[in-house]
Amino acid sequence: MPSCSFWQHSYESILCLWNNEKPKINIDQIREPYTSNFLKYDGKKRNGTLGRFGNSETLYRVNEKGALPRDIIKVPALAGGAGFKEQFFLCKTCDCKIFRSKELKNHQSPHQTIIHPTQKPQMLTNKLIDSAIMENQKGNILIPFAGSDSECLVAKKKNLNYIGIEINPDYVMLINEALKKI
Repeated sequence: MPSCSFWQHSYESILCLWNNEKPKINIDQIREPYTSNFLKYDGKKRNGTLGRFGNSETLYRVNEKGALPRDIIKVPALAGGAGFKEQFFLCKTCDCKIFRSKELKNHQSPHQTIIHPTQKPQMLTNKLIDSAIMENQKGNILIPFAGSDSECLVAKKKNLNYIGIEINPDYVMLINEALKKI
């Protein structure tokens, strides 16, 4: 439960699952830009120090495709005005049509709207899919909690096979209407 008197959660855990023993990851697709400070040291040597990966010296090398990705993916949330381009809702009163969040003010009570409370940014889904699908390959993506449909939309835009599962009938309606728009 949120609290104003303690550290605020700023991340969510994400499960990435593969159906084989050793996951394959397409590192080059998800590399990140280097810091300007690191770029200054390209080709330079750093003397070895005890406890830092052993005693050997380090040669700084810049990969032209970028730095290795971290295990924390930084993607802006869809909160506030930043999410208006991606967030959408379904209005049951208006023949179950899909609308962008900026139009929500026109669909207040007595309109019946369906809004998913935790829609994920498509940028996040793009990065996760790019890491898991090797270049020039197709794969099957299972989306066990399809919810707001962000993952299904991205998979469809990338022309990938996917199966979305959702238990909430209102969200199923939201998903189906959103997929018709692509």
